[in-house]
Amino acid sequence: MTKEQLERRCRTIEAELQALRTEIQSLQPGHTDRSPAGPLLRRNFLQGPAARRIPTVAGIALVSGLVFAQTGSALFIDERGNVGIGKSDKLDGFQVVLPGKQDAPGSGVTLSGGSEGNARMELRNNGSGTPYIDFALKGSGGDYDARIWLVGAGKLAVHGADLGLGTTEPKAKLDVQQGTRTGNHPAVNGLYVTGDFAPDSGVEFRHSNGTQGIGFGYNTIYATGSDGIQHLNLKPKGMGNVNVEGPLRARSLQIGNTMIGERELQILSKLAQGQLQVDIFNVKQGHHGTANRSGHGAALRQSAARVGDGSRHGERR
Repeated sequence: MTKEQLERRCRTIEAELQALRTEIQSLQPGHTDRSPAGPLLRRNFLQGPAARRIPTVAGIALVSGLVFAQTGSALFIDERGNVGIGKSDKLDGFQVVLPGKQDAPGSGVTLSGGSEGNARMELRNNGSGTPYIDFALKGSGGDYDARIWLVGAGKLAVHGADLGLGTTEPKAKLDVQQGTRTGNHPAVNGLYVTGDFAPDSGVEFRHSNGTQGIGFGYNTIYATGSDGIQHLNLKPKGMGNVNVEGPLRARSLQIGNTMIGERELQILSKLAQGQLQVDIFNVKQGHHGTANRSGHGAALRQSAARVGDGSRHGERR
C-alpha cells in the first residue's frame, strides 16, 4: 500500500469514527417527558454499518430487529419482546443472569447467578410506606386477589387469600399438607394440617431447647421432646373444669396423693351404674348407711369407708 493510499484510508476511518461519535452522543440519557420516572433513553437507535461496531463501545444499537446495549449480552431484547440482562439466548420473559455460575432456568421473571450463585431481589420503601407484591386474576375487578405485604419491621402478612403449604387447594386460612391426601377434606376455619402421621407421631410444639413438648397424632395427644420422663397436663383457667364427654378409660387414677388402680376403678364404675351396693359406716359418728347409684354421692361425702367387694366394710350384692 502506497503512502497516498494509506492516507486516504486513514481519512475514511476518521470520518466513520466521527459519524459514530455523533450517533453515540445522540444516545446519551435525556428527558423525553417530565414524569417521575426520570431520565429515559432516546429511541434513535444506531443502524447500518455503525450498528455492527456498537458492541465495542458504550450505547444501544438496533441490529436486524434486535436491541443491544454495550455488548451483545449486557442487555438483549428480541423481536418478541423478551428481555435478557447478561443473557441473549433462549429468552422467555424477563431474565437476569448476574455475574456468577448459574443460568436463568425458565420462563417468566428469573434471577440467577450473583455472588457465590446467590441471586436476590429486594423491595425497599423510601422511608415510609410498606413494600408489597400483588397477585391478580384477569377479570376479578379488584386491586388485587392476594398480597404479600411487609406491614412493619419483621412483620410479613399474606392478605386476601388462603395460604397452602404443599397444596394448591387450601382448605383453611393456613393449610399444611405433608403427604398426598385421599378421602374427604372439607373446608375448615383457621388451621388445617394433614400428613402421614402415626397415633403418637404428628404435629408437635416444643420448648426452644427441645427437651419437652406436646404432640398431636391422628388419635393421640402425647408428650414429646428429648427428656425421657415427662408429664402431660390439662389445665383449666380460673374456676373452669376439665370435662370429658364420653366414657373415660384409665388403667390407674391418682386423686391427690391417693393412687386408684384398675380394680378399684372397675368397682367405682359398677357403683356409678347401679350394679353395686356398698354398706358405709362412719366410724366417727357411728352412722351406718347404704350407697347405691342414686345415693352414693352424698353418702361418700359424709363417710369414710373402704370400698371393696366382699371385705369387712363392703359387701357386694
